[in-house]
Amino acid sequence: MQRRSFLIQAGSVMAGLCAGSAMVQPAVAAEPTPSPTSSKPPLKKRAILLGVSQNSAAALTADVLNDLLLQQQLLQLRYGFSEAEILQITDEQATIAQVTDAIEQHLVGADVGVFHVSGLLNETAELRLNDGVLSLKTLAEQLKSLKIRHLTTVLDLQTNAPIPAEILAAFPGLLVQPIGTAQTSLTQAWTQALWTAEKITVNSSNSSDPWKLTGDRKNESAYFITALQPLGAGAVQGSTDLQTQVWLGGLAPDALALVGPGSVLQVQHDRRLELLQVTERHDRSAIAIATGSVAMGDPIVESLRRIPRKLGLKLILGNTLSKIETVDAISAFSEVKSIELLKAEAQNADYIFTQINPTEPNRYALINAQTNAPIAGTLGESTETIKVAVRRLLPKLRSLQARKQLLTTLHEETTSVKSLAVKATLNRVNEKNNALQPIQNLSKTAAIQSGDRLRYDIQNLSPSTLYWLLWQWDSRLERTTIVLPPLTSNLGFINGGAHQPVMSGIARPDWTVRSTGKTESFLICSSTPFTRTYGQLAPLQADDRFVHTVTDPLAIVETLLTDLEGAIEPMNETYTLDLAQFITLPFRYEVVS
Repeated sequence: MQRRSFLIQAGSVMAGLCAGSAMVQPAVAAEPTPSPTSSKPPLKKRAILLGVSQNSAAALTADVLNDLLLQQQLLQLRYGFSEAEILQITDEQATIAQVTDAIEQHLVGADVGVFHVSGLLNETAELRLNDGVLSLKTLAEQLKSLKIRHLTTVLDLQTNAPIPAEILAAFPGLLVQPIGTAQTSLTQAWTQALWTAEKITVNSSNSSDPWKLTGDRKNESAYFITALQPLGAGAVQGSTDLQTQVWLGGLAPDALALVGPGSVLQVQHDRRLELLQVTERHDRSAIAIATGSVAMGDPIVESLRRIPRKLGLKLILGNTLSKIETVDAISAFSEVKSIELLKAEAQNADYIFTQINPTEPNRYALINAQTNAPIAGTLGESTETIKVAVRRLLPKLRSLQARKQLLTTLHEETTSVKSLAVKATLNRVNEKNNALQPIQNLSKTAAIQSGDRLRYDIQNLSPSTLYWLLWQWDSRLERTTIVLPPLTSNLGFINGGAHQPVMSGIARPDWTVRSTGKTESFLICSSTPFTRTYGQLAPLQADDRFVHTVTDPLAIVETLLTDLEGAIEPMNETYTLDLAQFITLPFRYEVVS
């Protein structure tokens, strides 16, 4: 797109963003807060980023190099480290002498020190360098001898055995360590959390994190220095008259994958708002055209998101399939337009089609490619052929595709423009006194019982009217439901400042849980009505029911996305969504019999 035409379009986008209620206007950048230590000499900051391979002859993997890059960009853009203050040691530089000398020379005298190491650790808790091994115990002792006042050590090390507790306890200051033998990227999760969090303490991590923070300074933030500013999705890396380079370190992988040509980002600085239209993206780095002047370090959030209209599923074939089965599977899936078969080593697959148990031949199922967990309700009988299995799975695959498409609407307030002011809770209704018990407050051992009554409560905290609908899937993909009020009621919208109970009141006295297993639902609130979706579902709303079974969820989700586009001029191959005009709130729980 030419710069002139982009500026015209961007101007109209800004006008649209600023129209309507104050609650959906872009947040205004706050005046910079003077540093409490501005009268003191600046802290001396130093960081060492070390990458190690499996053996001295092997080159560093792309994952290790990516870890170092993620950490470097975080330190520079979020915490103000200069390039000279960060020392990287990789490949042939990674010798025992080089590492120990660097610690002694580069970190000595620092007020704030960061030591980060990514790579593989052997079973005896040693790093294999180019000329030998360096034990973590020796490393901890050397770091302790420097007596750095504020030191953080990050160990993103993959190992077949947990690192001994006595070695971890020997590290001074704060220690970011892997949980167990987790194979997910500690660095990616850690840096992404720090990108938006004001503070991370030793009590911050949860069970889903691949990292754990330990140390003796429980009330101090990570890195012991105040971050320059909250950065949301990322920050400007640099800019010229023709283009701007940005780093998107705050986005989760699913959201990052949706940033591409045509996406619009928003920059706020000095109480001025600028827009950036992305022209290309390479992993977490993107090139964009700006509506005005921007500077390095300016914070970025997502503004307009482009979602492919035909977002198919990506499958790989399991290694338990025989050669003949693999050929048959390739042939069967080639007839399904929405399925893309990837190579076995692909990292971005959605599901695996495989034999669930090689000892029971001809029993085929789907497995989550990221978690290796079987997809409930997809395991067939032992007598079916590959083609029969694929045909049997097509409805479930279509439901999974609909779910994948709907997940693209999720966006976090910390990484996107200020969205609608909505608060929603899911409650279990006490049968004895009709009291409400919020699901998120249930203890870990408590579970929702089949037959329990549930109620959603939605609060519209903004002055503008909001419209809502609710999607729900059970874990077996046997029943997809959409919840929306009957056409004869006025419960489909919530006035500004009002509260709306869903599946309650005279229109519907209760909603009883029937199916068992893990369940997820998505409450979608929008500043514009779901006109097309209601039109497509009109036959379901002839009675006074709230809950309707959907036989073709993908078709309805596609219509829903068209509604969310609103007045934005549609693109042929993508939906264009203004993230300030809607919000999708996920709910997940488990039902037991």
